[in-house]
Amino acid sequence: MSGVLPSVPPRLSLITPTLNAARSLQRTLDSVMALERQGLALEHLIIEGGSSDATAAILERYCQRNPWARVIQQSGQGIYGAMNQGI
Repeated sequence: MSGVLPSVPPRLSLITPTLNAARSLQRTLDSVMALERQGLALEHLIIEGGSSDATAAILERYCQRNPWARVIQQSGQGIYGAMNQGI
């Protein structure tokens, strides 16, 4: 699940660690898409900590629609591993 990052360097990089966030994730993704619609050059890196819910499927659809977003899998590392990877 990785998008193609833009050829122009982003002006804003967002890092979102996530773990089992299917119930609340869409609100975060909608906020990021609103920033992009305002014309900001973005890259969105989502660090996925090995979710067991629908988080991965939501992120896959998101990355397919938004080429400036990509997911980095950290299976089995949990939310703290995802946070550390994001930094």
